[in-house]
Amino acid sequence: MNKNFIIPEFSESSGSMIDAYKVLCRKAGFKPRSLILEVLKSLDEDFSDNRSILYIVKAPTGYGKTSISLSAALFSLKNASFFEKVIHVLPLRAIVEDAFHKANRYLGLAAGKQMMGVSISPFLLYPITFVTIDTFLWDTIKLNTKKWSEILKEREYGYDYFTQASIIVSLIFFDEVHMVIENDNLRKIFFTVLEFLTENRVPIIFLTATMPPSYEKYFINLAKVKGYKYRCFPENELKDDFIENEEKKVFHIRLEKSENIGKLIDLKKRNLIIVNTVRRAVEIYKNLKRYSKDIDVMLIHGRYTLKDREEKAKILEKLKEKDRYIIVSTQVVEAGVDISSDILITDLAPPISLIQRMGRNARYFDEMEGYIYILRDAPHSIYN
Repeated sequence: MNKNFIIPEFSESSGSMIDAYKVLCRKAGFKPRSLILEVLKSLDEDFSDNRSILYIVKAPTGYGKTSISLSAALFSLKNASFFEKVIHVLPLRAIVEDAFHKANRYLGLAAGKQMMGVSISPFLLYPITFVTIDTFLWDTIKLNTKKWSEILKEREYGYDYFTQASIIVSLIFFDEVHMVIENDNLRKIFFTVLEFLTENRVPIIFLTATMPPSYEKYFINLAKVKGYKYRCFPENELKDDFIENEEKKVFHIRLEKSENIGKLIDLKKRNLIIVNTVRRAVEIYKNLKRYSKDIDVMLIHGRYTLKDREEKAKILEKLKEKDRYIIVSTQVVEAGVDISSDILITDLAPPISLIQRMGRNARYFDEMEGYIYILRDAPHSIYN
């Protein structure tokens, strides 16, 4: 065990997951959340009883669910008898970048990230590695994503037993997994990988703000068939200061037309526009950039090159500190990207997507009022 990786305060504690979380909260300035403590207490108990676990953790956007995986990673550095490390699987590249930078900032330990075209943690060996879902799925079935270009040229077969073995000895977190199941290209391979993981008794935790009941029922049945200890959190009604504060917030929600976007924007506030296609995002961005000279205007979507994505991430971090801006984005900000707005303008989308997008309006604890405009005439081709 390399103590240089461990926050000294935790290395002197009893070494439970709850201890890890409390140290993390003190270091990062978080206030401990009752649901997180409930989950970590159950993990301590179930792992001590040598149980294979499958958990579903449901909490609102902005609650801090990622702190569960960070706490587990810190725990594993002192006690690797239950799992050697943590792999946190996310649906989108932008979220991986955001989570990766936070982990390194808060924990003071090396975090890894892995996705197509980015190979910082090729064998997923860091205490915690954030990885995109497509990369994780291919790595699990031994299709070596580190040699993807060579495989496409038929110069490599891509067999990679080492990374698969690395996955088997990890605690796996799947974040907003419904976004994967709803993807026709990934659904079948995801269920195949899930079957493989449970056959090998890999501990699994699903984190979500919006999991459809049908998916939850499937995971319950899977846990029962495989002999896993299944828990769904919160086990009782969730009540803490975060929830009480959220219930006091006031949101003004109105249907609008796309032609009114310019009128809905307030140049003295933080504006976030989320649309359904890259083409539409680019068009809106160009128009706003042309007419909004006295405010920062930023475009975010998933088709940037690696270099551009890294530059965008740096700009976004600086932009978040300002009290006024315009960000135009596709659905890449729906799940997990830590950004807030005073005014949210969004294309009409499926309910689950709308809930995720609304989680980017008045997101932070002290923001008590938000304005949400839903564009009812927006194209919705990506959801057909």
